[in-house]
Amino acid sequence: MVSTRTHYVDIVRDGDSFHTTTIGEVRLVNVCAPEEGRPGYALAKSRLESLILHQRFTIKVYGRDRYGRTLADVYVGMTHVNEVQ
Repeated sequence: MVSTRTHYVDIVRDGDSFHTTTIGEVRLVNVCAPEEGRPGYALAKSRLESLILHQRFTIKVYGRDRYGRTLADVYVGMTHVNEVQ
């Protein structure tokens, strides 16, 4: 399902997940970033923040993970965030 509704990222959790006020927690599919406390965490989080924080985006939803996060491909304009992250 592709959402053409406008969404905004308000919090980046780490390098592969973030929160929006419209759909809640989102995890990028096919992206595996280090968790907090692991090497590379800060760099991955910073990279995702530079791509999506406070940006308008569209989303292609694949379902939910075991934590209830929306699993998705995310696009900011023509940029496929999952591919460049």
